[in-house]
Amino acid sequence: MLALSLAPAPAATNQVDQLLKTEPGYVPALMAAGALSEQRGDSSAARIAYEKALARFPDFFPAKVRIAILGAAQPAFDRKAFDLAQQARTALPNDPELAKALGILVYRNGGETNRSVSLLKQSAIARPNDAELLYYLGMAQLQSKDQTGGRQSLQKSLEAGLRPDLAAEARKALAGSK
Repeated sequence: MLALSLAPAPAATNQVDQLLKTEPGYVPALMAAGALSEQRGDSSAARIAYEKALARFPDFFPAKVRIAILGAAQPAFDRKAFDLAQQARTALPNDPELAKALGILVYRNGGETNRSVSLLKQSAIARPNDAELLYYLGMAQLQSKDQTGGRQSLQKSLEAGLRPDLAAEARKALAGSK
């Protein structure tokens, strides 16, 4: 993956494509293809590449983590991403990006708001200015009846530059929790 950060995207893409033509199941190339697809904003292609890596090595945690993160970035609950995030969490219990993804997925699944709050708080230690993380933390805190914490987290998310669709929801939640 280091080579990806050093090579320009088109050159890296060509190298990865060539590798996958000669060896379609080569996991390092599949992971690189996924990362390049993510860089281009093509989460569907990225997920396909990561799922191919998982098909080859079902316990390959880096692919599980990337699928979990991609699933958390989607607006709807993603059961497969949720399951993979939980599996990856056993191997990477201190990964802040994975904690964020799992916290968001737990929140979307409903019912375990305290777990969602715990995961998102853990992630927020390493990512204190992550607007999306703060939004989901605030919403989970409100659901778990922590009105003060929820309001503070939502306000911080707005100050951190929350994207417009979530900002509208945050403002609505703030107005409703007075």
